[in-house]
Amino acid sequence: MVSILNGKNRGVFSTIFLYHLFLFILIGVALAISGGFLFGFYARDLPPAPSFSSLKGRASTSTRIVAADGMILAEISGETRQWVPLHAIPRRLRYAFISVEDARFYEHGALDGLGLLRAVMTNIKAGGIKQGGSTITQQVAKYFMGGERTLDRKVKEVVLALRLERNLSKDEILELYLNLIFLGKGAYGVKAAARAYFNKNLDQLTTAEMALLAGFAQAPSRYSPSRNMEVALDRRRHVLTQMKRRGAIKARELREALAEPVILRGKKDYYNERTPYFTEYARQLLIEKVGAQGFKKGGFLVETTVNPFVQVKARQAVNELAFWQDKRQGYRGPEASFAGDNINRFIRASEKHYGEGALAAGRLYLGVVVSVDRHKATVRVGKKEGTIPLKNMRWAYRYRRFQGVTDRHITRVDKTLFVGSVIWIRVSQEDHNLYYLEQIPRVQSSLHVRDHRTGYIIAMVGGTDFDLTKYNRTVQACRQPGSTYKPIYYSLALARGWSIYKKFSDVPYSIIDPATGKKWRVANYQYAHNLSDAAKEKIMNHKVTLESALVWSRNIPSVTIFQALGGTRVASWAKRFGFTTPIIPDKGLALGASCVKINELTGAFSVFAQSGRLLPEISIKRIRSARGTIFEDRTVPEDAMLTTMDRLTRMVALVGKRQQQAIPAKAAYATSRLLRKVVTEGHNEPIQETHVIVAGKTGTASKTMDTWFSGYTSRWAGTFWLGDEKYERPLGDNDAAHLTTAPAFGRFIYETSRFYPLYEIPWEDPVSGFLREKTPHVAKNGRIPHLHPPKKKIPLAPR
Repeated sequence: MVSILNGKNRGVFSTIFLYHLFLFILIGVALAISGGFLFGFYARDLPPAPSFSSLKGRASTSTRIVAADGMILAEISGETRQWVPLHAIPRRLRYAFISVEDARFYEHGALDGLGLLRAVMTNIKAGGIKQGGSTITQQVAKYFMGGERTLDRKVKEVVLALRLERNLSKDEILELYLNLIFLGKGAYGVKAAARAYFNKNLDQLTTAEMALLAGFAQAPSRYSPSRNMEVALDRRRHVLTQMKRRGAIKARELREALAEPVILRGKKDYYNERTPYFTEYARQLLIEKVGAQGFKKGGFLVETTVNPFVQVKARQAVNELAFWQDKRQGYRGPEASFAGDNINRFIRASEKHYGEGALAAGRLYLGVVVSVDRHKATVRVGKKEGTIPLKNMRWAYRYRRFQGVTDRHITRVDKTLFVGSVIWIRVSQEDHNLYYLEQIPRVQSSLHVRDHRTGYIIAMVGGTDFDLTKYNRTVQACRQPGSTYKPIYYSLALARGWSIYKKFSDVPYSIIDPATGKKWRVANYQYAHNLSDAAKEKIMNHKVTLESALVWSRNIPSVTIFQALGGTRVASWAKRFGFTTPIIPDKGLALGASCVKINELTGAFSVFAQSGRLLPEISIKRIRSARGTIFEDRTVPEDAMLTTMDRLTRMVALVGKRQQQAIPAKAAYATSRLLRKVVTEGHNEPIQETHVIVAGKTGTASKTMDTWFSGYTSRWAGTFWLGDEKYERPLGDNDAAHLTTAPAFGRFIYETSRFYPLYEIPWEDPVSGFLREKTPHVAKNGRIPHLHPPKKKIPLAPR
């Protein structure tokens, strides 16, 4: 018997249930229809699904600037990233991210409803966000769609994620994800993050370090161990537990990883550590060449010309000269002065800053004086104490702001330092309990060196401290060159047929300036305090030859020569050497009163070295794009780093391109002979001591606000500058370039060239073009010159 139930006989509960079931089905169908319509609407607005290679190419990567030998100078761009293929990423590292970010990555499609539900339940139980709901595919889509948080953008992300799943393999999506994800410290992708946090390659990471990196994926700043170690360890524990649960690691490996301490070893700051001024200069040039947007995109390999060894020596030489000269001017006082409990507060802050480690010899530290007497001061730096004896701070007499007094000494420590004085110290290399009083130099110095055979910049030091000032004095400053300008117009005289034996009066005289009506007394700098009697006799004659006038840098005959040539003619001639700064052709130009840039002065002396040829300055040899194509190539065939094929390619590319002949070869040759005699016979004993074959010229601007040495070997040309860039205080009333920049240049050139074979100067015959001296000389028996104050105080005449 079959019974048919009448709908009218159903109960109230059944009726309500069926009603709501029908309603839910109706809503579901409506949502499905509207969802399909919405998907189609947004799908039409989005471009076709990109390929894996195009997605990879759209990702920003870091730009690498490297030295001539391939050493990394900087990794810069909007996003620091080094792309690494999936097969080069350790399997365990991949599963560390998958375990915590998207455990069902290889099982679901673009969206994971089950994973989303599980994440919601986990977060509710934990009372916070422990798991994210987005799949790895969605996160890749989000990167390319941008970070804007709107409903419109989220829908487009879902559409793009579905397309990615349809067009790419899971491994390709995972490779994109592991290279795109931001993991803090400016690092995008796992390779950049491994360097940023641990200074390791991916294959060097431990399981614990892999888990720590994977934990950053959700919120790098929140889980950073630098911010909160306990939170970071808890997050690492969660990642490791998930890895164990999904079989990525075993129980023993879990225990070992949980016990491993977090040791952060961030990658070195190559930018500031190695060649900050040069690297910034190269960065600015790169932006000019590729544009702001291209630079932001990144991915360039910038091959520069700088020589790391020479650069290190140049930086040492600049700092050594600046610190030495600054101390000669006296002590400007402590950085601060504390009393009472403020001293203890400073000590606690110092302990926290410097930590437990030993103080490194040679580095500057900020300390506080805790006791002092007439013979010594006791200084606290962090948790360390050391002593500054009187002999290590005798230079610290009171600084005179507008006076050129130098080389005075103190006799008591307690007249200069007091309890609570916050001072800079340097630790002795022989005894770490012994300190030296230091101060940050107020004077500035810079050095610019180029290979005059190629035009390559091989060293650039734009100041004493890039952190204090980014101003690059080698290419931005315009300073008065003093007598280093004399060879420019002497070469004009020689080009016009003047004999080096032509004689000129050396008797002081006065000139009336027709514009101002003021009297200008032309006189010479007196070197009598450190010259032999024979040398004095050579330079004190009333009649001197053109050769002697340049060798001994005599102002009086130089002004005479300048006036005979004519200021306008000299200014026009000087432009041939590559000077871009305005040249004022008045009588002051004879003594270098018209400012020049340091790198351009180096280029001018390179003209003498290269038989009158002017080579363009090159700092970036080659730029490669992210795809490896050469964007720009300025290499020269003589470049030792080129392959045979690259060298042949450049030879072909340069066929028909001739070097610019700035001045006649004979004039350059004759001037080069004189500049060699400036060193061998003139007042450049410190350079003579090195036995390195050098030609060059010193220069001292009026009131000793600037001192220079510009010179060259058969290999390099360089300019060393020291000065008071505020034009506030003379370097020293009795100072000149032969006491400051000439010895400093000698020390630098000795350190970098004493084992390198150099030819006698001039080495190229102006007619035949062959080497005059075929046997190079090696300065093995030379010695490094010392920086020392003048032996006798004498008045300084205008120069």
